[in-house]
Amino acid sequence: MNFRKKNIIRYFIHLTLIFLIMCVPSVSAHSGKTDPQGGHNSPSGYHYHHGYPAHQHINGTCPYDFDDKTNHKSSGNNGTKKTSDNFTVADAKASASFDNIGIISGIIILACGLIPLLFWIVIFIKAKIGNMRSQKRYLKKQSELIEEYHNKIASEVFYFPENCQINDQGIPLIDGVAIENIYVCISKSGNKYHTEHCKYGHTKISVLELSDSYQPCSICHPIDLGWYRQYKIAQQILKQYNIQMTIKGGKIQILKLNDNV
Repeated sequence: MNFRKKNIIRYFIHLTLIFLIMCVPSVSAHSGKTDPQGGHNSPSGYHYHHGYPAHQHINGTCPYDFDDKTNHKSSGNNGTKKTSDNFTVADAKASASFDNIGIISGIIILACGLIPLLFWIVIFIKAKIGNMRSQKRYLKKQSELIEEYHNKIASEVFYFPENCQINDQGIPLIDGVAIENIYVCISKSGNKYHTEHCKYGHTKISVLELSDSYQPCSICHPIDLGWYRQYKIAQQILKQYNIQMTIKGGKIQILKLNDNV
């Protein structure tokens, strides 16, 4: 995986962690004080405690058998035993509703944090798998190129004309002259190159400056550069796969450089 992908993934992991921290709910407690009826207000609404979980006094009757532990008396018949099972069921539902609100809120907050985290984990795994597949293709192509060129006769691979060759320093030669010292002529218009004596040639340029779109003139028959262009293309492809090509004694030698996929 390259440096840029690592930075992107690291950035989104940090962003997700910040989001999770922001999602942590603030917990605040009420003062605990009660009014003359033994109850008080809180974010969840008016309710009673006097030593028990938060609950309501339905129809003025407390659903618990208790001794009031708050030194306050609730409205209704405090300290008396409950006489109706209907109050017990109703109060259980009311008390459970407060707990359910907290549970549901916690689930929502947890989901808000986990969903983006899972999303980026999936992206990371997909990127990792994609990188492994890309590296596998890279190594396969690299092996194919080495097998295609290594120890092959250069003139047979690039179809050198008889008067052309590439010396041991990698310099293409035409009739013994280095290619950078060879010039052709081009016209003001068209895509043909010519010899210096051709009537259609006007501007003299080095072969190295000649665009690959130019083709030899069919009248003056300048030197054919097809083999040289093929050699340049091969060099560029091999360079993409960290392979260096040299020619020794007319044979292609391949050197695999350090890979940094």
